[in-house]
Amino acid sequence: MTANEARTLRTAAGAPDLTAMTAALEEAATLASTEIDNMARDQNTRYAWWTDQQDNGRKPDIVNGREAAPWPGASDARIRLADELINYDVKVMKAAARRAKLTVRGTESGDMRDAGKVQLYLEHLRDTRLRRNYEREGELAAQYRQMHGKSLTAITWHQEYAREFVTLERATLEQAALAAAQSGQPDQGASIVLAALDPAADPSTIEQALALAEQMFPDSTAQQRRQALADLGTEGTASLPQRYLRLNEPRREALKLWHDVWLPTNTEDLQRSPWIAWRRTFTPSEVMEKQVSEGWDEDFCDRAVETVGRTILELVSTDQQDSSRRQDFRDQEEEMQDRVEVFYVYHTYADDQDVPCKHLTVMSPHVVAASRGRSDDAPVAIDQALDYDHGLYPFVAHRRENIGRQLIASRGVPEIVMTQQAEVKHTRDARVNQTDLVLQPPVIRPEREIGLPISLRPRGEVGERRQNSTRMMVLPNTAPAGQPLEAEAQRDALRYFGRLRGEDPALAALMEQDLADDFCSEEADVWRHTLKLAQQYEEDMTFQRIVGGQPSRIRLTRAEIQGEYDLRLYYNTDALDPERMKAKVELYSKFLLPNSNGEIDTAPITRGLMSYYFPEFADVALRGTEQVTAKEVEDEELNWTRMVGNIEPAMKESGQNFQLRMQWLQSQVGKPESQQLLQQLPYLEQLVSKRMEHLSFMVEQKTTNAQTGRVGVQAG
Repeated sequence: MTANEARTLRTAAGAPDLTAMTAALEEAATLASTEIDNMARDQNTRYAWWTDQQDNGRKPDIVNGREAAPWPGASDARIRLADELINYDVKVMKAAARRAKLTVRGTESGDMRDAGKVQLYLEHLRDTRLRRNYEREGELAAQYRQMHGKSLTAITWHQEYAREFVTLERATLEQAALAAAQSGQPDQGASIVLAALDPAADPSTIEQALALAEQMFPDSTAQQRRQALADLGTEGTASLPQRYLRLNEPRREALKLWHDVWLPTNTEDLQRSPWIAWRRTFTPSEVMEKQVSEGWDEDFCDRAVETVGRTILELVSTDQQDSSRRQDFRDQEEEMQDRVEVFYVYHTYADDQDVPCKHLTVMSPHVVAASRGRSDDAPVAIDQALDYDHGLYPFVAHRRENIGRQLIASRGVPEIVMTQQAEVKHTRDARVNQTDLVLQPPVIRPEREIGLPISLRPRGEVGERRQNSTRMMVLPNTAPAGQPLEAEAQRDALRYFGRLRGEDPALAALMEQDLADDFCSEEADVWRHTLKLAQQYEEDMTFQRIVGGQPSRIRLTRAEIQGEYDLRLYYNTDALDPERMKAKVELYSKFLLPNSNGEIDTAPITRGLMSYYFPEFADVALRGTEQVTAKEVEDEELNWTRMVGNIEPAMKESGQNFQLRMQWLQSQVGKPESQQLLQQLPYLEQLVSKRMEHLSFMVEQKTTNAQTGRVGVQAG
């Protein structure tokens, strides 16, 4: 395939092919029609929705135009087996995402201190700054994942502008002009504006002042600037609008396939997909604001706001959805009210040198349609090389299971338990109907009396014209026999998902931990994307304000961003079971600790137990590991400075991470500049040798010789 043939979504000239993009969306929806049907079925199964459903758990008189079977008012129970299983899974996943230990390690020894600060920064994002967004969207991604078997998360850097009015005062301008004149550097801006306030000012001076105001307040209109100049002259004060960056932070958004995000049905790895289209909706005012925050084309915005309410979701309409009691999966009219639909089309194509390039085109198929299908007449909001330095599509995939290479191969919980749920419903309905028949059996009456009033209730009266002419039909009560069948159907589902903790606690723990591990792995990918965006867009001042300590930076070059930190999330689901935690504490305190020969560092275990049993105190009582690590490194840096200055550092024998300090000192000594200092300063080699001997000795005492006592290196 040549480079030109590979440009499926771009023209030979390299421009976006909007006709091809629209066709790709339509083709993907057509190929995914079976999958879309299954997703609608999954939702109806989970929420127990079907046609002609009543809220009282009974069948209506008429179903599909016929009398309800087996009779009007028969049982129509809602069984929420799939919903219960999904809700349990999501709670485990939420706990894992919220409580997981987040660790960041540098890929090189020199990154040790910065890794601790990066970890502190990410924990601040997770626990404070982005907590509401990441928890809300993380739960939604988990819900989609378990219900449909897969979902996506988009991770982008979000900027949002707002407007404020800046007050201008004539007295302030006069003070600025006077101060500038006294310093010998006149303030031309203040002088020009003051000159324009003179009633006898010539038109050219006024125009200069207005041009200066336009330069300083680009969001103001010509009328606002003239009015402000007049107010300064008459009132001595005025105000003009000015934009400011209100939000500047990473943001995640959970996406449902074929509703929020579209892609080729044969997609295996998101990063290798030829294109991914993110469907987004905005209010008309948000569309116009995008000219400021994202640089959207003005012509596109003007045309897009004229397409309010239009959507291409009808491409994914199905019989399953139309027959659903509630069309929550695709309620076009309600969802699109006062909204504008656009697509962020991320795609990869080969350039003239056959180098794959990732591109972003923001377009609207409705704007294309309004241009009579001529893509060359339809504008786009933006069309540019993807400007994220990490070089990736800003998406992470969530899979409930990995049973096939393609993303859509993963099944949701409802698809797996729909048979058992239907079996439980059938058995439950039969039991209720049987009970109804026993409590209110049919009445045997002479044909001539059929239709006459009869009172069937406790202490009710039934008239008898002839002996045994009217009597109750005697029916066997078989309802209890259905209970074992219903229980067995539920057991089948619970056994499959490892929920029979009483029967097989090992399998239950394994399945629970596997679920937490998989979701933590996916969440770690989300945080990697978040970190890479922060390394590109976060302000160093903001980063420093969060992490404190010695000045350091968060912004990195493209090469540094792609050479990522080692970031992991881990959560042990034993913490969800008090009995398992109790057994582990007992094992630790009675057997492991007494026989550890001092080889166990109790500090991390104490921290974990403190967080589990006393979470209300843990945040204030415990210092973060990353804070302790950073402080250890900074303290050892100070010791190095002391030794360079011919001052021997204190040789402490407790309360320090000797292993970490020794690793840092070894790394420092190996640097060329340190080797040069060792040659220039004869005393330095002796101090470093003594320091290294002490640290090595303390490491040995903490491990192999923990029971022999300590002697230590005495300070000289």
